[in-house]
Parts: sequence; structure tokens; C-alpha cells
Amino acid sequence: MPHPKNGYKLDNGQKVPGVTTIIGRFKDSGALLWWAFEQGKACEREEISNRYDKRDEAADSGTLAQALVEAHIKGDPLPVLPANEIGTQARQGYENYLTWEMNNRIKILYQEMELVSEEYRFGGCPDAIGEDSQGRLCLLD
Repeated sequence: MPHPKNGYKLDNGQKVPGVTTIIGRFKDSGALLWWAFEQGKACEREEISNRYDKRDEAADSGTLAQALVEAHIKGDPLPVLPANEIGTQARQGYENYLTWEMNNRIKILYQEMELVSEEYRFGGCPDAIGEDSQGRLCLLD
């Protein structure tokens, strides 16, 4: 989930950074730059129509996979997937989640809960807060 529209704020209204902003300052973007370079070459070879095709496909399949997982957790009917590669990738992502859920025996307690630390002065929105088979809380993202 993206950060809140107005950002994360302390109780006094002061804005604070989100987790993604903080960790983004320390990550190595070399792999992403290499991927972008390869996308440019694939575009030149006319293997893809523009440099955003693969990125958008991955985003679409990830969004659909997350929608399947959320429906499963809530007990809602699963969304219908397109009969194409994006749908196939989304289905695979969902099946990977089901395997993970079975292997880890995590009970989802809350989803998409906005959290802000007054002490550490940052915010975040994990995908879920769960409880493991021994009753321990865990953040899932």
C-alpha cells in the first residue's frame, strides 16, 4: 500500500518519513539500473514496444496477486483473472502465498494498518499484522 495521501504524522501533526523512504537511502540501485539498461536495449531490438512494458506487466500481476491474497484472507470470492501471462503470473504469486501461509501457520489479524512511531519518528503501513502458531505477533510486508 502506498503511504497515506498526506504522509505520516506524529500526534502533534509533524510530518515524519516513511519506512520506504528511510531504507531507500541505503539500498544499492545497481540491479535496477542494469534492468533499465536491458529494457532500453530490448526496445531498440523491437522485442518490446516501449521501456515500460515489462515493468507494467510485473506491476499488474503483482497487484492482481495481492488482490487474490486479500480476498482469501477476508473470505471474499477471488477476483477473476485475465486469461493471459499476467493472469498466470498472478495465479502463481497467489499459490506461492498459499504455500507460505500453510508452511508458516500465520493467522492474519489486521491488514494495511497505518503505524507511526512517536518514539522513533517514522511511519509505515505493513501489508498485515499476524500471529504465529506460538502466539507471537509479526509484521508481514
